[in-house]
Amino acid sequence: IYPQKYAFIQKNREKLKQTYEKLYTGHPSIARHFIFQDRGKILGHMAMMRFYNSTWLIHHHAARTNYTYKAGLNVLDQIGRFITDSCRFSFMHMEYLVCFYRPENHFPQSIFGGVCSSIGDPQKCSEAVFAYCHLSCELSDIKNSLGDHCLGLADDDDLRELSSFCQHESGGKLMIGTLNLEPGDSDQRDLTEEFGKLGLKRERRVYALKRNDLLQAVIMVNLADIGLNLSDLTNSITLFVLNQQELTRNLIYNAMAVLMKSLGQEQLPVLIYPEAAAETLKMPVEKRYVMWSLMPHFSDGFHRYTNSILRAGRRNGGMHDNRPPPPV
Repeated sequence: IYPQKYAFIQKNREKLKQTYEKLYTGHPSIARHFIFQDRGKILGHMAMMRFYNSTWLIHHHAARTNYTYKAGLNVLDQIGRFITDSCRFSFMHMEYLVCFYRPENHFPQSIFGGVCSSIGDPQKCSEAVFAYCHLSCELSDIKNSLGDHCLGLADDDDLRELSSFCQHESGGKLMIGTLNLEPGDSDQRDLTEEFGKLGLKRERRVYALKRNDLLQAVIMVNLADIGLNLSDLTNSITLFVLNQQELTRNLIYNAMAVLMKSLGQEQLPVLIYPEAAAETLKMPVEKRYVMWSLMPHFSDGFHRYTNSILRAGRRNGGMHDNRPPPPV
């Protein structure tokens, strides 16, 4: 855990305890977690939750440093088996899988990036790079003036245009399906109610920023409990910049300030797509995230790739012996 994240955990530790008690001891239908143990010690952990109507988010992947590949791959193997067994049941709502990782982190880059390359079909598995920063209401220096731009809830025509844009940028529509941003797919009240039954917060709104009725950007706002995801990607704004030439940094800041104030938020993380838009708009970039998407009905490639690495790790030794992971 790097210092900034440790400080975040320390500051919000009581809220985090409450959230994790609900997720890990309440047997919720919207969450699953997997651990790898050896002689009573937890060496690896991985969790996933249903965060969009038809999408499960894989997150909280951690392993003891001296067992990174062994323990990390074993929980990946467990989660892969669960996905294969579960995705064909309609009540699981598992049409897509998504995972965010930083490209400089070698383990997820080699695993998830390797799976994507191995499958070789952007309609089944794809990756997209987002710039990441934090924005607050205080950054707005024109008192929330949007000029001749208007900000309102996105409609199906806006989502169709967004889908066409993302297909042109990334070579496939998988990202749009993963984020449930397809036309007619924006109502997520049932999922919000499911979170509410567990005492958890989960809201989503999608906005369109336009000038003279021409779409300039789409803004997806997710609001959830702090720490539901340790990188706070479940409590964030995702900004899709469709027209980099028409927009300015101040305009983006003002639009964000309008939204945050209306939602009672002082500061939120922002994911910016495409990544190059952040540089064009001269926005501060703290880090980059790769969004990995997979259709689980085509998860054979995932299994083949991770199993080949796991077998290679077992041949090269590992922990105390080559026993299979104990049941959890």
